Amino acid sequence: ADIASSVACQTALLSLVNVARRTFLAGIDVIGLSDCASKTALTSRDRLIDAVIELGGNVATEARPEWPTALIGNVSATPRGLPAWKLTWAGWRGGVVPANSGERLADDEAMPLAPVLAAATCAAEAFAVHAGDHAMAGRRAAGLSLWRPGANWLDPDESEPALVYLPSRLWLIGLGNLGQAFSWLLACLPYEMPR
Repeated sequence: ADIASSVACQTALLSLVNVARRTFLAGIDVIGLSDCASKTALTSRDRLIDAVIELGGNVATEARPEWPTALIGNVSATPRGLPAWKLTWAGWRGGVVPANSGERLADDEAMPLAPVLAAATCAAEAFAVHAGDHAMAGRRAAGLSLWRPGANWLDPDESEPALVYLPSRLWLIGLGNLGQAFSWLLACLPYEMPR
């Protein structure tokens, strides 16, 4: 239910759907999504359900038993033997932890790119599970600090600054994969006038 009032949770959800649908061609199911207003600049849709559908997600009533699970917000998972991750972020840090681990960061709204980082990490972990390229994929905490990339992302970092300055002018040339990602991240930033 907290996704209805949290810009960060909505950013994580829309980012995960946007990234994962490009990788997992069988689809992305979103379960338990209430019909609430969209609070992000990532979509022109007024309703979050419509934004998920526009980005290629499927709003479903129950989880497919053969698919792994990603959890966003205050929701718990029922263990099914498949990987289940909790997306989590705080300050400039984001990532995923196994859903049954009990670990979790503050999921605050401090740095708007941290939920996007958590979503991207979740998609990467899900890909690693399906590709079978790492023995711990799906059973490990994985993440990154955008402020100090070499630091343990789960540890609090008092050196993380408040986000104060944003670019006032940009010139984007070409909107291929990197340009689209750059534009998505810009849309996450808290501009007073999102235009």
